[in-house]
Amino acid sequence: MSKNWSLPEEIYRALHQWPLILAFCLVGALLGWAVSRVWPSSFRSTANLYVALNPYRAYEDSRFAALADPRYSNLDDYKNWQMAQLQSVIFLDEIIEETLVKLQIKDEFWEKADSEKLRSMLSTQWRSPGTWGLVAEGNNRRNTKQAANVWSQVV
Repeated sequence: MSKNWSLPEEIYRALHQWPLILAFCLVGALLGWAVSRVWPSSFRSTANLYVALNPYRAYEDSRFAALADPRYSNLDDYKNWQMAQLQSVIFLDEIIEETLVKLQIKDEFWEKADSEKLRSMLSTQWRSPGTWGLVAEGNNRRNTKQAANVWSQVV
């Protein structure tokens, strides 16, 4: 004797096994809580910075082009080249060290840190001129927020 499968009957049968569904939900929640205790989440703080660029200056800046020999052939390349140069500047040792000094004045956590640790926490988010995100990532919300804000002030 063959039995026909019916969606409403399957839903009815599944919903009447609520203790099993509840047990799975509780076990899943406990496992999620345990994993979050073993591997704590990291925090990401962003400080925004406005970056402006006049790309039409590329045509006027022949002296600069002769000295620097930049690798661009159109305005988009010029913009990307300028943004890459700016990103290099904000990661200079002088900028990172000044940021670290100001952070050490703010909080004792930073007294144990060195410039390499700080540099490994920092990154940027940008696509073009306009709003750049100066990002700090770490395990402590307060410290990442301090790092992002102080770095943006120094930059």
